[in-house]
Amino acid sequence: MMLESKRPEYVKEKINKAIEYLRAGYSCSEAVLLTYGPQLGLEQERAFKIASGFGGGMGFMGGTCGAVTAAYMVIGLKYGANSVKDSYSRELTYESVANFADLFKARNDSTYCRDLIGEIDMSTIEGRKHIREKGRVPQIVSSAIIILEEIF
Repeated sequence: MMLESKRPEYVKEKINKAIEYLRAGYSCSEAVLLTYGPQLGLEQERAFKIASGFGGGMGFMGGTCGAVTAAYMVIGLKYGANSVKDSYSRELTYESVANFADLFKARNDSTYCRDLIGEIDMSTIEGRKHIREKGRVPQIVSSAIIILEEIF
């Protein structure tokens, strides 16, 4: 059973918060990490700085989707090890990241930004604006949040 059916208002609130970040001009990676970071002990300014290079598939190069990489960071914040000796937390984190990736691929066909957004040129300001305003970014970010909540 999906968590979205168990806690629809909570998930909807998370999605709405992330969409607000997107509308304000934040990238998908920033929107996801800013949505979760503070509740997991990561202050807003630090979350923004950490996520700032991951938008558009790692610096707008079309690689792994920024919403996906931010979700991996969120999983690390939630389950990650506190020391090199904490093998349980490390394994839980690796397993959760792999689970997230499998679920995301199953629902979105890829984890790569270039595949998710189509033939839009991300290297231009116009292309990035088009992606944010008319592209699939809100749906992609929403998918990442729903999957995170299922994992959690």
